[in-house]
Amino acid sequence: KFIRVAEKYKDKNANNLSVMLLTQIPKWIQNMRNNPHYIFSFSLSEKGNLLSQWRAYTSHGTGISIGFNHSDIKRFAKNNGLNLVKCIYKNEEQERILKDAIESILSEFESDKVSIDTTKGPVGQEYHSYLNKYTDQLLNEFVKIKDPAFHEECEWRLVSKFYEKYVNKDIQFRSGKTTLVPYINFELKNIRNDGRFFEQVYVGPSPNFDLAFSAINAYLSNKGACKMTINSQQPYREV
Repeated sequence: KFIRVAEKYKDKNANNLSVMLLTQIPKWIQNMRNNPHYIFSFSLSEKGNLLSQWRAYTSHGTGISIGFNHSDIKRFAKNNGLNLVKCIYKNEEQERILKDAIESILSEFESDKVSIDTTKGPVGQEYHSYLNKYTDQLLNEFVKIKDPAFHEECEWRLVSKFYEKYVNKDIQFRSGKTTLVPYINFELKNIRNDGRFFEQVYVGPSPNFDLAFSAINAYLSNKGACKMTINSQQPYREV
């Protein structure tokens, strides 16, 4: 989508150097895709009890949905150098923020172009080194964008800073289903002021719900982990 927006600006731009910069964006974006960029996100939802989410993320509804207080999350983000962002699903809003990004790049390029050294880049990629300085800015815009088909999730994301070097000691690795997965750790024990971890916990509609609810409620109460435990009451049936 960002490439399509850049193409539109290329078609209506009369400045030869700006056109050259815009022409090189698709290849630069392709290079970004081919190389992992270490920016991390933690997904949350405004809706903690969606039937579609129980189906997607649990085995027959067996599990829990953890709820945080919005002000606690905002404070946690600020204290840990994270951004709390709301995902954008509407195409027109997505295009608007991408247009703003392109216009910001072009505006700075107008001031910078006379001093840019294009002799070191290969043919067709002379401005890639210059574009690299926008990687952080663009990744923070891209991370907000999600396919409209997922609008029901009402997703928010806690987003880390951009780690330019994968050798940064903050970055750790765990085994995934098919590959190693990079991640970063944050301590949650001080996320609230009352000593609890969570605002609420929904217990999923598992086949043995009564036993599950009783056990989870007892465990969370014993640990003082949250303010309330809630029955999901979703009509999920095991077949």
